[in-house]
Order: sequence, then structure tokens, then C-alpha cells
Amino acid sequence: MRLKISDLQQVVEQTLQEKRAVDDFCNEIKKAFGPTVVVSEALESLVEQAHYRLDVLERTGRLGYVQFNSKSALRVANHRNPEVRRLAARLLPESSAVSFIYDKSSTVRSTAALKAPLKLIEAAMKKYPGDESLRDVFERRSLNERAESALDSAAAGPQGEDLLSDGWYEKTAHKLIQDYGRTLDTGWVPAAVNQLCSAARASNRFNIDAYKLMKKVTETLADSEEQRLKRFELHESVDSFGTHEHEFEVDVVTQLIEANLSAKEYIERANKLFSIKSASAPASLRKFSVNENRFSQILIPAVGVLPGSTFLRHVDEVALDTYVKNWNTVQSMHGNSYKLSWSPHPDSQSKFSFNLVLR
Repeated sequence: MRLKISDLQQVVEQTLQEKRAVDDFCNEIKKAFGPTVVVSEALESLVEQAHYRLDVLERTGRLGYVQFNSKSALRVANHRNPEVRRLAARLLPESSAVSFIYDKSSTVRSTAALKAPLKLIEAAMKKYPGDESLRDVFERRSLNERAESALDSAAAGPQGEDLLSDGWYEKTAHKLIQDYGRTLDTGWVPAAVNQLCSAARASNRFNIDAYKLMKKVTETLADSEEQRLKRFELHESVDSFGTHEHEFEVDVVTQLIEANLSAKEYIERANKLFSIKSASAPASLRKFSVNENRFSQILIPAVGVLPGSTFLRHVDEVALDTYVKNWNTVQSMHGNSYKLSWSPHPDSQSKFSFNLVLR
């Protein structure tokens, strides 16, 4: 009997500790973010709004303004809700956030990976070989470090050399090509150049003309390929080249826009083209619905990937504007009073995310 009472007391004490930890975490969220997140006292609602606020601050470069008590975040490190653990990983400093790299949730692991060393991310990838989010973070982090390496190498030229001269741009272009490899596929060029320019601005060195550098990289790649073709005598005939050139001009996103499709057909084809993933409606919106169970069964577009491009183009924006317009039209026909919108993904130039609000 004593053993049972002791076990019961231990469970009660553990439950009380968890409640105190959650209460402390909620109070710290209110203190750190203020009235912008206080739409409800519930933990799930506070966490959801805190994530949204962090996304906004991150896009506007004000993430460093958030002051959060690390002890409060660490006390919820084992919370059963993965979004709570993910928020803790975002709010903790690098030294503590890396402990979430082996979390059982993929979203938490990828969040921790944003602050973890590359070697630690590689170790996590071996443990979770099927985690595509983790691999995506690793590739973007590697891309960023290689761009910074190219910047350091180019900046370390002869003393007195003009860092923004034509010679500097040519040298930097060769360094980027050396890091990423000589290939006909130039999809990496915009991302690599943008990363390098961002690194230059962040270190308060100088402003790089991204267009000029991108042009120089493309020209250098073309010259290298021309020399290679001449060396191995692999030139194609004029007719053959014209056929391939025509094939490259075909744009699947443009085809989608120009196709004469109904709203439902457009949504279905766009879901496949952009690999759009869906999720259930968030709890913060379900509570406003008269029929909450029916509302929660509706799948809401959450995130998508650009097909064959590493950054948003004008044609992609038009396609996504058309997508949300058709999606909202279909939902209105079913009597649903909410509205979908899209925005660039905060973590990747090749992705985009959706947001759902009440009308």
C-alpha cells in the first residue's frame, strides 16, 4: 500500500511540475511578444501566434530583438506537443537549441538544424536517413557557407585591389564555379549569388552588384562550356540545337496559367505541379466554426515547392495568385467563410507557404 501511495504522489508531483512549467512558458511568451500573441490563454494558441510572430520578425531582420528566458524554454523540452518543442528550439540560443536535433519530430529536428553545426546535422541525417526536411536544411546551410567562403577568398586579393572592380567580379565568379562545379545546369547560380551578397552585407564589408556578378558567372560558364565542346569536337548541328533550345523554352507554370481549366481542375493540377502539401485547419480557426467537426476535416494547403526553379518568378506569382483565388472560390461555393493567401517561405527561396484567415 505504501508503494502505491508513493507512486501516486510521484505522479501528482510530476503533473504539478509540468503544469508549472507550461504556465511559466505561457507567461514568458506573453512577456516576450506582448499583445501581438495574446488571442487566447490556451497554450496551443499562444504557441501558434508566437511562431507566426517569429516568422514576421525573421523576414524583417528583427529576430534579435526577442528576449526569452532560456530556463522557461528548457522546461518544456519534453512536452508532448511538437509545436511547443519546436518553439522552444527557435527561442533557445544555439548552445541549447542543438539538443533538439535528435527529437522524434521532423519539424523540431529541422528547426534545431538551423542553429546546429554541419557535422551535427550530418550525424542526425545518418540516424534519420528519410528526413527530407533535415537534408534540405543541410543543403541550404552548406550553400551559405560555400558562398561565404567564396566571398572571403575573393576579398583576400592583392593589397590595394579594388574589391568591386571588374577583375574582382571575374575572380569571384571563377571561385563560385569552382565550388559548385562546371555544368550546363545553372539553377544554382541565383541562390549562390544571393547568399554571397547577403553574407557581404551582414559582415558590413561592401554591397555587391548581384546582377553584375550573376551575369559574370553565367558568361564564364558559357565560355567554359564552349571551350569544352571545341576541345572534344562535340558541337551539334544547327537543327539539333534549335530543337533542344525550343524544348528548354517550354515552361510548365506558363502552361498551367494558359490552360483553359475550371477552378477545381486548376487546383488539382497545381497541387501536383507545385507538390503542395495539406494539413488540417488550425485549432485557432476551428473554434469559430459552427460545425467544428466538419471544418476540421477540410484539408488546408500548407506548403509547396517551385518546379525547376530556386526562386520566385513573376509567372510563379501569377500562378499562385490564381491558385488561391480558385481555392477561395470553391470554398465559398461550399459556404465556408475563410480566405487563403500565400507568401514566400521564411526558410527557403524555392518554397512558399499558405495562410488561412476568417473573412
